[in-house]
Amino acid sequence: MHRILVDYLGVGFLENRSPLKIVVHGIVVTLTAIGLTLFVPGLVAVKDRVFNDADVQARLPASAGHSLQAYIIRRDSLNNSIISLRENLDSIHDPAQQKDFDFYVHLMEERRQELTNLQPPIFAAGFFLSPQMLLWPAIYTSLGCLLFCFPNSKKKPFRLKRILQNLWLGALIYFFYEWPLWTRNFLLGSNGRTVYAYSNYDIDPKSFFAQELMIAGFAVLIAAVWLRWSDFTIDATRMDAAAIESQLDYLSPQFVVRLQDAFSNWIVSSVVLGLGFVYFTTFFWSLVAKYHDERYIVSAFLAHSLWALTWVFLSMPVITLWKSLKTRRLIAIEHLIRMSQVTPGKSEQLNLEGLEKLESLAGIRISIAGVGAVVSLILPLLQLVFHKS
Repeated sequence: MHRILVDYLGVGFLENRSPLKIVVHGIVVTLTAIGLTLFVPGLVAVKDRVFNDADVQARLPASAGHSLQAYIIRRDSLNNSIISLRENLDSIHDPAQQKDFDFYVHLMEERRQELTNLQPPIFAAGFFLSPQMLLWPAIYTSLGCLLFCFPNSKKKPFRLKRILQNLWLGALIYFFYEWPLWTRNFLLGSNGRTVYAYSNYDIDPKSFFAQELMIAGFAVLIAAVWLRWSDFTIDATRMDAAAIESQLDYLSPQFVVRLQDAFSNWIVSSVVLGLGFVYFTTFFWSLVAKYHDERYIVSAFLAHSLWALTWVFLSMPVITLWKSLKTRRLIAIEHLIRMSQVTPGKSEQLNLEGLEKLESLAGIRISIAGVGAVVSLILPLLQLVFHKS
């Protein structure tokens, strides 16, 4: 347990960054996430009998239950009417009954159109095959891979201070993200409500508290990622400041390698983060766009903002190094100007040309990758627009 906490709080988990170790750790993270966020709440749902949609329907409030029952009766009536009309059409063989045939065709089209336009007034969602079932395993796997499948900024001793930092920041994220859920469950009642999920407090309190624990864990993981990448940024700033002060060779091989590694890690970490959050945010936007429950729109925006903020933290190290690249170029230019009284050597000229080419290439790559990340951020918002139109 001590080793796990030390790795989690900042000690390099991947001392040897071999592909096999990365894959093994990724598998362990995935299985752990599935166990904690899929099987545990699933067992709670089975025990409390909210596993299937039918189980939740049996627990609906009286008014919601009557509304859903009326919808089901009307839907079944339309389906039976369409079947009956089709049978009547099949029984017509005499050309003299053309008027009857046209009447049945027209009536059947009306029934089909009415059935198409008929929308359920509420949606009862049990645990099994609900949109929420894979939401937490996906985001836990994404954040866990960021924490345990990437090198840490610097090996540090086990510190209680880091635990407390992680906990208070996690608590802040938890309250920032969670207040709309408490409002929906305890203040708004059924006003504007269309979704009755197994994890709602009035459906199953135990599943509600299990969900709260998962959200608390999610907040702690987000906080750990923010702290980890803040360390990356601080280390990059300190190392470059020391290097610029002590070296005349501003385009050192070590800096080029660090910039390449930072860029590669940024791309991979952005993809890993996006794979977890795109499903996470799409879940909330689908509740607004598909299930027409406007009460979830605040949660959708907050989830989206956490994605954006986390991506900003992931981007800071590579942005810091790119700014350092520009600083190195300016220092190299200043160095050449000071040597204006003598003929600059080839090394200084090549150094400046190399810096310019590297800066241009880095800027292009960062711009392309940034555009891709921004597009992935706005895709769930476009989903909402297309469903509304």
